[in-house]
Amino acid sequence: MQNRKNLAAQIQAGITANANRYKMSYVPVFKIDVRDKPYHCGTMFSVSHMGNSFLVTAAHVLERDQKNPRDLDSQIYGFTDGRIVQIGKFLTANLTLPSRENLDLRIMSPIGLASSDFVAEPIPASNIWCGNMLRDFYVVACGFPKTKNRRKGRELTMRPYGYFGKIANEKLVSAEGYDPMFHFGIEIDLKRVYREGLNQIKAVEPDGISGGPVFVVHDFSRANVSIEPRLVGVVIARAKNSKMLICVRGEFLIHVIDVIENDQVGTEHKRTGSGSLTDPT
Repeated sequence: MQNRKNLAAQIQAGITANANRYKMSYVPVFKIDVRDKPYHCGTMFSVSHMGNSFLVTAAHVLERDQKNPRDLDSQIYGFTDGRIVQIGKFLTANLTLPSRENLDLRIMSPIGLASSDFVAEPIPASNIWCGNMLRDFYVVACGFPKTKNRRKGRELTMRPYGYFGKIANEKLVSAEGYDPMFHFGIEIDLKRVYREGLNQIKAVEPDGISGGPVFVVHDFSRANVSIEPRLVGVVIARAKNSKMLICVRGEFLIHVIDVIENDQVGTEHKRTGSGSLTDPT
């Protein structure tokens, strides 16, 4: 019995350490309202690849907010040097799915600014998991939920949360209208979330964590083996019909980054459709 308790404590300690490993790698992002005030609209993080760093979020985070007359498509702001700054010009690329829709993923190479202006510690591309999403993986989806990230006077709260869960069955992902070749699901338990030091607290709705990174923090098929946290995906949605978060597979970050770095307009990628380089401004 004592050995089991010791093993459980070791696993919990490993999960905690892994979930906190990249806590400086993701940040909230904002839009500006008609009163010139910022409001939270999602989460982004940074990935480094061959000496370059890129900002990553869900593509829909940049879409025009129909409730905000001032907002425009591809308009997004980040926090740097104590102020809100627009990421006004950047190179990006789209990957088109077999359905002819674009993957809900936006990777940006800022022009006139650096990714490091917004995110302190990029995640090395070498730490992206490109293998199968195993059902024994225990993962954490990280981000900044809207209900806990608002203005307080002149200050902006920036409170990260993590949502833990196991990898969902691919049939459930398909049932929600997402192609499992490009997406995976996380079975979230809203009773098991962390804030800052991973103290378990009453869960808040995950709205606002779109664009946040997802890390594998434990592998239950090797319960007594510690693993290094790996970036496995990007949160893009909460399933409408189940307690599940939908994510883009991490391997496709590499495909998009390659398109941006190599300026491969129209390049065909295995499993990912076409790649196109665009400048939204």
